[in-house]
Amino acid sequence: MDWSAKSLARQARPRIGSENDLRVFVTRIVLIAVAAALAVDAVQQLVFFTSWSALARSWTITVVAAGTIAAPIAYILGRAQLELNQTRQALEELTRLDPLTGLANRRWLLEESESAAKTAMVLVLADIDQFKRVNDLRGHRVGDAVVRHVGMLMKNELGGLGMVGRFGGDEFA
Repeated sequence: MDWSAKSLARQARPRIGSENDLRVFVTRIVLIAVAAALAVDAVQQLVFFTSWSALARSWTITVVAAGTIAAPIAYILGRAQLELNQTRQALEELTRLDPLTGLANRRWLLEESESAAKTAMVLVLADIDQFKRVNDLRGHRVGDAVVRHVGMLMKNELGGLGMVGRFGGDEFA
């Protein structure tokens, strides 16, 4: 694949993650469309050249028409890509976070533990002693509040030194 084909392939599968990325995408697509339209018009003008004023008029119309057509289409496609990426990111977050505590879930903890980027790892497993009694005596709402509170305490104590996650039930890692 040559350079231009790679560039077009990259434009066809953009990574639009923000409004700024969307603006850059729309600008690039409009510029590509205008350049392509001007190239076709230039060839046509070479074959059917009549005058310089006709050439300038033709190119002006081509730039306006190509930009007017390409801009809304690029915006619609870019907006759809942005929303898709935002939805994909939210879904990824949902699959990695424990819904009760907002901490990493078992899946994310295991992925991180298997990551090749880690040079050293310490794993500490902890559970809440007598937790079944809390649920039995106070109910599951109180038990859930205890799990959330303990999870936040652990996260705050660890700070930026590592990752805290809920392994399941009253188990944390």
